[in-house]
Amino acid sequence: MAKPDLYREWNVHKMERLLESCANAGVTRFIFSSTCAVYGDPQGKLLTEDTPFRPLTPYGETKRDAEALLQKFTARGISSVALRYFNASGAEPRLRVGELHDPESHLIPNVIRAALAGKSVSIFGDDYPTRDGTCIRDYIHVTDLARAHWLAFEKLQKAQAPFFNAVNLGSGTGYSVREIIASIEKVFGGKIQTVISPRRPGDPAQMVAGTERAREWLGFVPQFGLDRIIGDAWAWDHQRLQPKRAVFLDRDGTLNVDPGYLSDAESLELIPGVLDALQKLKAAGYLFYVISNQSGINRGKITLTQIRRIHGRMDALFAREGVRIEEYALCFHHPDEKCDCRKPNPKMILDLAGTYGLSLKDSAMVGDKVTDVEAGLKAGCGHVALLLSGNEADQQLKNLGERPGIPVFKDLNEWATAQVRFESKA
Repeated sequence: MAKPDLYREWNVHKMERLLESCANAGVTRFIFSSTCAVYGDPQGKLLTEDTPFRPLTPYGETKRDAEALLQKFTARGISSVALRYFNASGAEPRLRVGELHDPESHLIPNVIRAALAGKSVSIFGDDYPTRDGTCIRDYIHVTDLARAHWLAFEKLQKAQAPFFNAVNLGSGTGYSVREIIASIEKVFGGKIQTVISPRRPGDPAQMVAGTERAREWLGFVPQFGLDRIIGDAWAWDHQRLQPKRAVFLDRDGTLNVDPGYLSDAESLELIPGVLDALQKLKAAGYLFYVISNQSGINRGKITLTQIRRIHGRMDALFAREGVRIEEYALCFHHPDEKCDCRKPNPKMILDLAGTYGLSLKDSAMVGDKVTDVEAGLKAGCGHVALLLSGNEADQQLKNLGERPGIPVFKDLNEWATAQVRFESKA
């Protein structure tokens, strides 16, 4: 394993400093992402939380040591749950998040990407003492994993005294490498070529979770099986590889009337024509993302709860017309903080494009301030537009100056109409 010292620095030394800070600040509940790698090679046996630790890698060793720190800090009043992940896999059902490691080392995404690219898949060893000679692993859907965290949070909320507990998060069923490939072939609709390669050092033949404690103590039973895991993973990769285009939208002055630090959801007022505009753009194949500077959080003008309520109301208004905002990307920093996410910096746009596989050259950034336009240009958006629907229209026109090639429109609906008409003629 590369850089074992880095694992120890982050997983142990910094973990201890974090726990010390928590104890000093009165933070008394902690959920820890641990791993089945703490067990090492179980020699084919089912892994329970009481299985002795025999980690084979620095990663597993440092997670073991981090759990020991959690146990130690119960004396300082901290209750904690260590969730020992088995093979987290699949994708969030709405395909907003999926596996995208660089380099990718997980079996399911590697097999899917090989299938989509027409390449072969390496099987590292076919002489293990398993039913078909290949390694067996226990896979858990990432959505089930998230739900288990919520259940752990609820357990911690009810704690009467400091405690530590560890829980395996798996399905209790193991699948071999060949079985995973066969399952993906069903979705792919064709044969996936394989190449037998030498075993990888330290690969146990079988890792399957005992799930009794998860079921009895945590109240956790996985809802999604292997078919759903592979189906969601396939859909994630397939849509990620398809060019998609988006309209990145400023919020205040673009979608809604800007009263200055909007804080009351009931006061939200959409700018006339916004719903018509979004329907036209949706019909043209655009996805929608809101990109908004919200320094009012930092200034103490509004709260996160208020922002969530505002966006909930906005979502409800849009949903009535069959329109959906895929994500709200927000920067809470004060302008003086010189962060890299506040517009006119392009980071929020670039992050969304990377996460959702968006084609920036086919996408647009639209807003009522020149900083919106600048963010779109810096990100490489193929289309930008300045709208005069905000409170500072005259000032923004002055800020724009004589910059050539930046189109200006009365409002979002006027731009959407022009954009759709332009595309129909292209």
